[in-house]
Amino acid sequence: MNPTSEHILDNGLKVIISESHATATACCSIWYRAGSKHETSGATGLAHLLEHMMFKGTRRFPKGELDATFHRNGAISNASTWLDRTNYYELISTDRLELILDLEADRMRGALFTQSDLDDEMTVVRNELERNEDDPFTNLFERIQSTAFLEHPYHWPTIGWRSDVEAIRADQIHDFYNKFYQPNNAFVVIVGAVETRAALRMVEKYMGAIPPGPARPPVVTVEPPQKGERRVIIRKPGENDLLGLAYRIPQRLHPDNYALDLLGQILGQGRTSRLYKSLVEQKLAVAASAMNFSTLEDPYLFFLDAEVSPGVKPDDVEAAIDGTIRELQESPALAAELERAQKRNRVAYIYRKDRVSGQAFFLGELEASCGWRFGLTYLDEMEQVTIGDIQRVARQYLIPNHRTVGRYLAVREGEETITSVPELPSQKVEGPGEETIEWDQALGTAGRPVKSPSVKTGSGALPKTHREVLDNGATLLVRSNRSNQTIEIAGRFEGGMLLEGAGRGMTHALAQMWDRGTQRRKRAEIAEILEGLGAGISFQGSIEVFGFNMKCLSEDLETVTGLLAEMLKEPAFPDEEWEIVRAQMLNTIRESRQDTFDRAYYRCMEMLCGAENLYARFPMGSEEDLAGISVADLSRLHSKALAASSLTVAAVGDVEAGDAIDLLRRTLGDLVPGRPFPTREEARRWTGFAPPAGSPRDHVELPEKFQVDMVFAKPGLARDDAGYDPAYVANFILGGYFSSRLSKQLRDNEGLTYGVYSRLRPGLGIVPWYISIGVHPSNMEKAREGVLREMKILCETGVKDDEFEDAIQHLTGSFPVRLETNRAVADMLLDGERYGHGPDVIEKYVDRLRRIKKADVETQAVRLFEPESMVLASAGTLKVPGATA
Repeated sequence: MNPTSEHILDNGLKVIISESHATATACCSIWYRAGSKHETSGATGLAHLLEHMMFKGTRRFPKGELDATFHRNGAISNASTWLDRTNYYELISTDRLELILDLEADRMRGALFTQSDLDDEMTVVRNELERNEDDPFTNLFERIQSTAFLEHPYHWPTIGWRSDVEAIRADQIHDFYNKFYQPNNAFVVIVGAVETRAALRMVEKYMGAIPPGPARPPVVTVEPPQKGERRVIIRKPGENDLLGLAYRIPQRLHPDNYALDLLGQILGQGRTSRLYKSLVEQKLAVAASAMNFSTLEDPYLFFLDAEVSPGVKPDDVEAAIDGTIRELQESPALAAELERAQKRNRVAYIYRKDRVSGQAFFLGELEASCGWRFGLTYLDEMEQVTIGDIQRVARQYLIPNHRTVGRYLAVREGEETITSVPELPSQKVEGPGEETIEWDQALGTAGRPVKSPSVKTGSGALPKTHREVLDNGATLLVRSNRSNQTIEIAGRFEGGMLLEGAGRGMTHALAQMWDRGTQRRKRAEIAEILEGLGAGISFQGSIEVFGFNMKCLSEDLETVTGLLAEMLKEPAFPDEEWEIVRAQMLNTIRESRQDTFDRAYYRCMEMLCGAENLYARFPMGSEEDLAGISVADLSRLHSKALAASSLTVAAVGDVEAGDAIDLLRRTLGDLVPGRPFPTREEARRWTGFAPPAGSPRDHVELPEKFQVDMVFAKPGLARDDAGYDPAYVANFILGGYFSSRLSKQLRDNEGLTYGVYSRLRPGLGIVPWYISIGVHPSNMEKAREGVLREMKILCETGVKDDEFEDAIQHLTGSFPVRLETNRAVADMLLDGERYGHGPDVIEKYVDRLRRIKKADVETQAVRLFEPESMVLASAGTLKVPGATA
């Protein structure tokens, strides 16, 4: 990690600063020692609900203006609540740091909570609760946790019990805020291109004068020792049984956690792990993992889980897990297993330096649980762990008397369940709601933005991209970044699903099989090499391309690149590995049948494009499709895909451009040139469909779902279309970010949903454009009307001047933030090459956006968003009072 310093202000606020000058960005995060464990029975969910309400505004920044300022200044912002803490963070261009500290200082003690705002937010929170109920993994984990802890407040989930949440009043939130949101119960973490003394002066300027509050009341409840195994069973509709085992372990500072961390790696991380060998390879489970979750102030859980293979009894999987644990308890771990686990941990520390946000979150989580200095000695302590220590902690902690076993038993169609369809909310809730966003989206505004100075992108500091075309036609793009000893290589072969013809599912199957063994090495040997180096190689298949990604330390570049080339050129496609992959794909297909978004999305695409259209296909095909695929089919598809003339590779990281080009020429220069694949022509052949007449609708009934997903779709436009950039801005304004028009109206003003988004995806084909929204079944008609209304208003009245300016300001201001990682830079270079923007796509990006005219955005809005002939599909249950199809 970078050199880190700690400072404590007179009011008790702790400030942790770590300088990292790789990019002109910084991550500023404010952490409060206030999580769900600080709540009381009957008032659970307070910490999480307070997190929501912190975005409602202050006296200085009324409702909407706080978000507007984040948005206009290009910040990627979010918040999260967990058991021990709540944090708020902004990833920003460094010159915006002072503004962010001003805003965070204001809401540290100036946040407003009204009963009206709380009532408005409640529908959004209910929607979040319903999403958790519909997710089998979340459902099972929460039930295991609440069974493993009976007295300690880790008993309840972070989001709270539904009945408690619905009963919370604004005065309770205000009391919780006054009790915990004080400078002496908070700390600030700043990581990035800052000068420590200057950053500290900013914190002192804005937060130093805030008076300290009362001392935080301690959590006095101690969970008593567990003296017997506990079990919990959930029976709900689904396709796959899940199994989870949680063992009680000590808090983070206990010295046994070094060995427990490594035990988790050995048991259940990667294809060399023991659970993978005993469960996945033996076809008892399609996936299995193990992890030490001791990252908290108080004792928590060591967790193992498995997704049971179809036709296998959960009893047999549990017996196999017990046998795997018992074998490790009775026979020492192998030296190679321990060495791999220790190397992976060391490499993870280095990888973390690639992102200032990753460093900030790491320091913050440590400080919240055990103090950030724990990380300074962690690697040294971990290196002292012996094979005997691994075996000792396995014997001491992984015993039945200390565990809770949970099973999610999927009830198939026609079988009786013991649950019931959710009732409608007991009270009518209308009005706006506000919530934080997913990490890769930008926070927006519900009101007119606060004007702020222009944002500097910092992109001029980025190094030059070197482009070279090899004799076989492969295009290489290399960009040095010597700030950390890591490198990422990404590549794309044109073709993807366009090559598979009638062999549905083959593209995804080939991508999953590409790393399952070569003519020279078996899958196990490849896994041992990669996991032993802490490196990674993965493959992907999409409609238009096959992709691959590689990440490693620069010291291992020759080894890992050589292995990547071997995997690309000489895959073996062993029958036994295809059976494992096929089982995993079948499992995903079954899971998708119970996923409300998947069912709505693919039904919508069928209605828009036609059932046989490539863009309406589920990528993995069907059970019948997979049954007909052989390894010989995969080998033939591989031969068609592996054409150097259709390959573009981008390498970004700790390497000189000339050295990287020489290495790639040596390893990939002998690829067969082949013919360039005509992706544009082939994709246009599939996407030259006309929208159906009228505005057709359909519904897929999925019983006992708490939420209905709705998907609206129309033909989109190709990425190389001259109107794509203004269309991208139009989509951004309509629904491309968290506080877009759709989100403001349907979430903030009407309280119908947790999230609504529109998606304009890039491609050489005319990729369908769509809107997705999740709602309670009773709100479907309101949501439909609202979506169509907002589209119509935008088409008819156009874009407001300040709305347009704010969109351009955000997209340009957040640009350096979005290039935080080598992977993001590599992906942008690949896009620049594919869509004709050239190797200087990064240098030209901001100017390209600033040349967009508002009139062009309005023209593309009419072209895309005219609501006539809008196709709508939904999935979920309509068997509740008031629901309409």
